Order: sequence, then structure tokens, then C-alpha cells
Amino acid sequence: MKSLLAGIALAGFAASAAAQHVGVFPDLYWVWDDAPGPIVAAGAHVERGGLGNYVAEHAVTYTPGELVQTSMHTPDTNALAIAATRMGTHHAYGEGADTNSLGGLIASATATSIWKDRVTFSASGQVAFNLFVEGSMPPPGTNGSAAVYLHFGLFREDGSQAAYGHFTNTQSGTPTWEWGFASRNGGFLGGGSSTFPNLPGYESFSLTMTGPVETGTYELRSWFTLGAGANDENMWTFADYLNTAGLDFVEISDGTLTSASGMLAPGQDGLYRYPVSVVPEPSTAALMLLGCVYLGRLRQASRGAFTTGA
Repeated sequence: MKSLLAGIALAGFAASAAAQHVGVFPDLYWVWDDAPGPIVAAGAHVERGGLGNYVAEHAVTYTPGELVQTSMHTPDTNALAIAATRMGTHHAYGEGADTNSLGGLIASATATSIWKDRVTFSASGQVAFNLFVEGSMPPPGTNGSAAVYLHFGLFREDGSQAAYGHFTNTQSGTPTWEWGFASRNGGFLGGGSSTFPNLPGYESFSLTMTGPVETGTYELRSWFTLGAGANDENMWTFADYLNTAGLDFVEISDGTLTSASGMLAPGQDGLYRYPVSVVPEPSTAALMLLGCVYLGRLRQASRGAFTTGA
């Protein structure tokens, strides 16, 4: 039964991640499913009722320190999406608001960030992945709806999943973390789930998954997406995760760990990390929003998303 349940969970994870925005983000689907790592990608999508869809996608083969970024807004509503990716780290923001001129039509935004890397374990043993998600959205019961999803996976060279993690947080729901490890034939090797309080304002989640790993080369994949939408006149909602989501560290019990990107390296504490900044630099953020007529709304919100971090 455990093996069957693990197989269902693994299949569900793969389907939900790969098909998250098929049709909306075809390039990102290709990145997640087929593109060889290392690679980073970002996508922004906004919609104003049934009156139009606006999409921006960008995917690049990774070079050290590279940031890929994109943004999109609707021409006559306050729907805005921003996405940026560095290897190991996701940045995303979305807001949706309706105006009287639209008669209460839905205005929504989706921002998606993906990174992939190839890693090699020199010895079999135990591995622990520690991930994090930090950001804010309106409290339950307030205007509109917002949600964030983090999908993380360790894939073998034959395409089978060695480990998976799935974090979900919605404006009206309970933040949930589910993870598991699987053998090459899909057998369940352990996993777990946990829930967190749904608190108003800024939230920080630490997500851990621990299990066995065999010697060999794998692909790390991480997909972060968020959405925000409003469905009544003059309502406004947001999901602000520019500061940030990603892989905090990797800990192994035996051997060494190397990456194709060359960016996953051990520290003095023996933990492997990507060198990431907390948020995009101010000059980079300004370029992301250049020409966006809704910059004033972001400044008015005053959530401090574009401060310099270390």
C-alpha cells in the first residue's frame, strides 16, 4: 500500500508541476520536462477577464551568477506579474485588481520561476534538502484570492524520481508541505507531510526532506509559481514572494557532491549551498519594472520587496 500511495504521489507531483501552465507557458513546460540543465527560466502571465491574455517567457542556459527575469501587465487594469530566477533561488510577484470600467471582470496574474541543475553524489548515503519559502499575501477572508506552489524534485538519469517535495500555500487554506523518496522502480522509501499556521502578513517557511540516495548523477528541478486574482469591482489582491523561495542547503552523510553549474559548493559547516542574494539588486529590479505603468502601485504598497539583501 505504501508503494502504491508513493507512486500516486509521485505521479501527481510530476503532472501538477509539468502541466501547471501548459498552453500559457509552453516554453517553461519544455524547460521543466525536456531542457537539459543547468538552466534557469521565468514567465509572467496576466489576464483581464475574457478580454485578453498577455504572456512573457524567458529561458536561458545557465552561466555563473546569471539572473533571468521578466514582467507583464495588462494595459488597462491593475494586473501585474514579475518573475526572476537565479540558480537555486526563485523571485515572484503577482497582483490582480478590478476596476469599474471592467464591470467586475476577473483580473489575474501568474508568475513562474524554474531552475534545473545536474548534481553528482560520489557515494551512497543519506541526503537532506532544506528549502525555504518567504513572502506575504492578504489574510484569509479579505479581497480576492492568492496562492503559491513550490515543486522540488531529484530525478535520476533514466527519468525516474528519486525524491519529490510539494509546498502549497493559499490565501484561504492551510500551508502544507509533502515530500517523499522513491526507489528506481517506484517503491516508497520514506516521506512525510506537515502543516503550518496561516498567519497574516509576512511568513517564512523552512521545509526539510531527508532520505537515501545512491551514487550517481541526478537532475535537481525546482518550480515555483504564484497567482493572484480579484473577481469583484475595485478589489485588489497580491502574492509577494520577491524575497524569496529556493534551496537553502544540501547535507550529505557520505562522499562529496558536485554540480554541473559549478555553483553548489560546500561551506565551512560542510553544507552545500548556492551563492544567492535575498532579492534582486535595486538596479536590476528597476530594469524589470521599466516601462510598467503600475510601478506606483508597488511603491504605494510599501512592502519593501526591493531592498538589498545579502
